[in-house]
Amino acid sequence: MKKIALITGINGQDGSYLTQFLLSKNYEVHGTIRCADTDLWRLVHLNIENALHTHTCDLEKAAAVSDLLTDIKPVEIYHLAAQSSIPFSLSDPRVTLNFNFQSTLNILECVRKSDTPIKLFHASTSEIFDPHTPSPIRADSHIKPNHPYGASKASSHIIVQSYRNSFGIYAVNGILFPHESPLRNRNTFLQLIINQAKQVSTGESNKLVVGEPQNIRDFGDARSYVEAMWYSLQAPTPDDYTICSGAPVSIQEVVDFVIAKYQLDPNCITIDNSLVRQPNIPTIFGDSEETTSKIGWKNNLSVYETIESLIEFNKKS
Repeated sequence: MKKIALITGINGQDGSYLTQFLLSKNYEVHGTIRCADTDLWRLVHLNIENALHTHTCDLEKAAAVSDLLTDIKPVEIYHLAAQSSIPFSLSDPRVTLNFNFQSTLNILECVRKSDTPIKLFHASTSEIFDPHTPSPIRADSHIKPNHPYGASKASSHIIVQSYRNSFGIYAVNGILFPHESPLRNRNTFLQLIINQAKQVSTGESNKLVVGEPQNIRDFGDARSYVEAMWYSLQAPTPDDYTICSGAPVSIQEVVDFVIAKYQLDPNCITIDNSLVRQPNIPTIFGDSEETTSKIGWKNNLSVYETIESLIEFNKKS
């Protein structure tokens, strides 16, 4: 008999790749979407849109979540749905805080009250930590978010820990560091660098603009990180895990690689300090060794492999 999994936010980058991965493991996959006309282009791109079950569900409504779980009876839940835009969280913190926390709480309550065991993965984020925390960042690093999105995820992170400790449910926080893929939105750092390089190569622009090139960051690939989500629910006991590349790189190294791929003159680079998020933290990266030792997952895609896949996808679009 197939295991049944529920993925909230199934139409996003992570939800789509996780669906593909779980289908390869012979799961019956269900997923929530916000409304009936939600764009499923990522699932269509992966050619799996007909291999899963989608459900419209308002995750902020406890009764709707309860009815859905009673209907499909999942053994694993991957809670990926969130308002994840930092700029939007600054302009409308109420929406971000309400949705991210309330949706998590509603799912936790359903898991707690369930007659049968349900394992829960909650997509936490490295944005919950104090930006001044020395790297490498670990699961027990100091939580001190710097914006409303981080605050919303920090509160969700802590309530997951609280339910795990108070009620003994199997609930995991997967602390996700920045990760991309061809299915990511086009306004992320790697995507913007590639788009600029493409424009310089076609003559549409004569410069490639970056912020602080010496900053060191931790970039991963969604196709690898969704495997960590699954591995985290197969462990004997629940815990919190950093899901990161374990291989930090400088912005300069990333830009140099992209420039070489497009055969551009390095002199096309222009520095614009206004692009640097404040406060600027020169070095931010995570420690993946503890996650590897606990659940056996290891990042298997380098940032350069991710960039190559983004460039190839960009050529076709």
